[in-house]
Amino acid sequence: MRESGESYDFYREEERKLDQAVAIIKDVVSELGPTLVIERALLPSTPFTDSDLLVAIGQDGLVANVLRYAGELPILGVNPDPETYEGTLLNFSVQDAVDYLATNREGHACEAVTLAEGHFSCGAVIRAANDIFVGKGDHSSALYKIFHASKEEQHSSSGIIISTPMGSTGWQRSVVEGSLRTLQSITGKNLGEIQHKAVPRDADRLRF
Repeated sequence: MRESGESYDFYREEERKLDQAVAIIKDVVSELGPTLVIERALLPSTPFTDSDLLVAIGQDGLVANVLRYAGELPILGVNPDPETYEGTLLNFSVQDAVDYLATNREGHACEAVTLAEGHFSCGAVIRAANDIFVGKGDHSSALYKIFHASKEEQHSSSGIIISTPMGSTGWQRSVVEGSLRTLQSITGKNLGEIQHKAVPRDADRLRF
């Protein structure tokens, strides 16, 4: 950025708004009980209790990441900068979160979401709120067969994207809509009537 003459001002302002939001929410949450502020990288090693309330302050991806470790715990997704972040998973502005926490001391109305669970041959298990990618780490192309139910298909690609209902609005959507635009440009046909449809977040369904 320095070599290209770009300014750091946008990122400084983004960080300032995030720090301000964390400070405001922390003051309110601290009145409810013991409070711990953790960085995203520490989520996998942070133990939670059944009575915890998780508040994710940041971009949409943070909420999806927290979901992997939350289990049945409620999560409040707080948008620290609505002008910058789309906020698909961030249902609360900072002020909305303050008002909600001040009036809802016990009990939370939550929206259930479906996660995907992947099992490795070595016995390890992973969970995903959006997608599980099955493929080579360097995303180079590979030849493989897919067996599903009674069907079998031969493929050549960098891998398979397995999307949860929530993930159907993200990576999967960009792949499908990008493919439709490519097909339309090649064929010259209007494919406008073909649309990618998202799945309700609590649907018992995965797409790949």
